[in-house]
Amino acid sequence: MVKNPSHFRRPLFPRMHRWPIFAVLASLPTWVLAHAARPDAAQIERLIQELGSLKFAERQAAAKTLEDIGEPAVEALRRAAANSEDAEVRRRAKQLIKVIEDRICVEVRRFQGHTGEVACVVFSPDGRYALSGSADQTLRLCRLPK
Repeated sequence: MVKNPSHFRRPLFPRMHRWPIFAVLASLPTWVLAHAARPDAAQIERLIQELGSLKFAERQAAAKTLEDIGEPAVEALRRAAANSEDAEVRRRAKQLIKVIEDRICVEVRRFQGHTGEVACVVFSPDGRYALSGSADQTLRLCRLPK
């Protein structure tokens, strides 16, 4: 008796079930890496304390790691820059904040005209205009590019 050879070629999963399985498997490495690489608050605090280490190599390594962590470390660095009793920690925290913010915050457009500090900006519902108020007691209406 000869068995039907097509029986052995049947796919393991029916065609309609392949895409969800593929999508889950394809996104799994990204999800795992994103969650594994996310530092916790305790690790960030420990690194900030190491910014004041007596050993230069430890200070440098902590600064490099905090710079690599980037945006998730900014709030803790701001607190350290304002409240730390160690002057070296305050100095290095301020430097790291500047480096990280320069990397993640990019100026897209500059509006000129106010001579005082801008206190508020409001955008029209359609996004075509911006109205700004300044300490120089002026309001400026700007047409935004499309």
